[in-house]
Amino acid sequence: MTDQLTPARIGRYKTIASGVSFSIATNENGTLYLSSKETSNVFEPIDEVKDEFFEKIVAGEHNWAAIDSEGILWTCIQKNGVFNIPKRMTELEDVRKVACGKDFTLIEAPAGVLKGWGSDEYLQLGGIGSTNVPSVIEIAEMEEGEFTDLAAGSSHSLVVDSSGSIFTGGLNSRCQLGDSHMVPQGKFTELPRYLPQIKQVAAGENYSIALDVKGKVWYWGCLKHVQTPKVEDRQLPRGLANISGRCAAIAAGRHHAAVLDEEGGALVLLVNW
Repeated sequence: MTDQLTPARIGRYKTIASGVSFSIATNENGTLYLSSKETSNVFEPIDEVKDEFFEKIVAGEHNWAAIDSEGILWTCIQKNGVFNIPKRMTELEDVRKVACGKDFTLIEAPAGVLKGWGSDEYLQLGGIGSTNVPSVIEIAEMEEGEFTDLAAGSSHSLVVDSSGSIFTGGLNSRCQLGDSHMVPQGKFTELPRYLPQIKQVAAGENYSIALDVKGKVWYWGCLKHVQTPKVEDRQLPRGLANISGRCAAIAAGRHHAAVLDEEGGALVLLVNW
């Protein structure tokens, strides 16, 4: 018998994110809720942060991160199915964006400065090459403007600059970086310039997807239901042909992706292999 999720009303949802075995959500008051086996799979407020107002939340495989109304980042790690006490990272100011991978985290703080910590085993933090980077390090800085979006896969990173160009780094065993080298890359490399202006990126275990400003979805790496397993068919970004109309948002899990269209909010699931 499998576990069943029990619906729970927590007011109007503002944002929601999911890891391997948990979900977090905020309501209209910015209160943070957790659903996991610890809470019998129902959404319950996280007591340690119940008085905070959160504006953005993200989830990794076994961790979550949230930005509060003051631009301060909170992080929390799940070990053996149990979450530790959320940590308020007061040493980081003006956090704009955050993305959680399997064992690493990317942030933009302040505007135009990319930082990270955690595992750099596959150079996903820019090439330090350590399995553990406990302290926050600076990865890159833009000359002007701020990053449009960040995404963290299991062991690879995606960033979109202010012009809408994508840069990738980290593990590339399944061409998830958008090229055919199939070796880890520490220096973040820009994807082909034939891509239009990108506004959102998302990353799974062995694949990446992107959404351009005209609502078209692009993909590369391993997505079983939209391409053949030949390397030449997955190494470069391609437009997703089996979705008609404009798309509004994308999301990526470890083994699946979701696309939200602009008409009725339909979801399209793509199985990863």
